Amino acid sequence: MNSKFLKNKFVIAIIVLILVIVADFSLPNINLVNRAIVIGMGIDIVEDGQFELSVQYILPKSNASNQTSQSGYAVAQQTAMSVGEFHTKFQNMLGLRLSLAHCSIVVLGEDYAREGNFEILKYFMLNEKFPDTAKMVVTQGKAGDFMKLNIPYSEVVSYQLRNLLANLKETHGVASIDINKFFQLEKDIMSANYLPYVVIEEYEKDNFQDETSAAGEVTYYTFTLNNTAVFDKEGFKIVLSEKESLGFSYVYKKINSGNILLTSDMGENYVIKILNLKSEREVDKEGFKATVKIAADVSVYNSEGKTDGAKILTQSETDRLKGIFSESVLSCYLTCKEEDIDIFGFNGIYYRKYYKELGDTKTLNLLSQFDFNVEVDINLIN
Repeated sequence: MNSKFLKNKFVIAIIVLILVIVADFSLPNINLVNRAIVIGMGIDIVEDGQFELSVQYILPKSNASNQTSQSGYAVAQQTAMSVGEFHTKFQNMLGLRLSLAHCSIVVLGEDYAREGNFEILKYFMLNEKFPDTAKMVVTQGKAGDFMKLNIPYSEVVSYQLRNLLANLKETHGVASIDINKFFQLEKDIMSANYLPYVVIEEYEKDNFQDETSAAGEVTYYTFTLNNTAVFDKEGFKIVLSEKESLGFSYVYKKINSGNILLTSDMGENYVIKILNLKSEREVDKEGFKATVKIAADVSVYNSEGKTDGAKILTQSETDRLKGIFSESVLSCYLTCKEEDIDIFGFNGIYYRKYYKELGDTKTLNLLSQFDFNVEVDINLIN
């Protein structure tokens, strides 16, 4: 009886094993081989109100041999009216499921950004599998074209952009921003929104030759993040210059390790190193004054980057340094004011300070009435 029982038990075990093997082949395989690991995406608006989504992803080893790629990465593009349609089209085209958990970059094309309809972008932000720390930028032209650029030294756009944004110092004059923060500002009816703006340049290093291509056959590009795209509630509006972007960062960011070039009274070139910077914004209903106050701790170096520990600034040199700060901030403010953009949020500050007198008037706009001033205090540390 025991041997019959053991025999039946053995047969049952064989049947269960066969069923497990069959089920494994029948059910969708969710391992990494069947997934496209997305590292960056671009969004454009095209004809008939459709959107074009471009994803840069890591090629699975089984697919790497039969697809055009750069260093094991590829870009795939599809147009659709909804996110669900995107996923279906991509899966049918690639034979892979899109995995968004490692997407660190979102690039908005200019036309899409100006459209101001961010519903598709909002879907990704609300998707629990999409990282809310993904950094965002606006690029010249189409995001899809930008994602496919050839970058020197076998680099790919998404990773180079991610590294630039991760190490972005306020010396560049542009603050990085993630998708979560972007939508927080989007909901604030009294605040302007912003993103770093990508300027694309052809790579000019004559002796550069990528090992994967013959000389002269491939055009390579690089890009900078020295400008800022400013949004109002209808979408992307204007691009701030490098000087205006610096003014923007002086007001909104605590800048550390920033450098400013200053010519001394004797014609010597000084490097002013910003050790710490703080800013405040104030409004006063008396005369509708709006003021930005900047306090900067700085050290002075010569053109070789050396300091004797005792170098001081004359009054005229200090005034010129203050002027560099104030001119950048003023230029940023006036450029945005011309477009009726309250870049420094003075309407909101005014409302919060005097809301008891104003009542429920959250559409307040006193931008044209404000008397704007910049005050700069320099503290020399040697």
